[in-house]
Amino acid sequence: MFNIANAQYSDAVGLRLGADTGLSYKHNFNEYNGIEAMVFRRWSGLGAAVLLEHQNGLGSSADFYWFYGYGAHVISYDGKYISSGIGDGSFTAVGVDVCVGIEYMIPGVPFSASIDMRPAFDIIGRFGFASGGAFTLRYTF
Repeated sequence: MFNIANAQYSDAVGLRLGADTGLSYKHNFNEYNGIEAMVFRRWSGLGAAVLLEHQNGLGSSADFYWFYGYGAHVISYDGKYISSGIGDGSFTAVGVDVCVGIEYMIPGVPFSASIDMRPAFDIIGRFGFASGGAFTLRYTF
């Protein structure tokens, strides 16, 4: 049984810890598709991303699944830590993201835990690649 019932919550909010630490909100449209919005800090900059995610069962447990997705981000960088390639100083970049990860619904409590990789590619404001992973703990409702 590979594709069993997946995400068993409608909404979740939580803390994202990793290369891009911040807050995460996830809404599942159904057991296979959802949207995640996040606000985060990276390289002394502040960013936001929105991802459409597709979920699939993993193994025989209804509480464990893997997901992948794609979306976009905008981030305001501090030029002290990363260069735009154009000049010094703060700047804003816009780009595309992909993600892949696993999520576990913790039995008996309204929480889920996930770990993911989210490579991102800035295409406006800076031309460059950034990759980061994170652990996310969410309260589900």
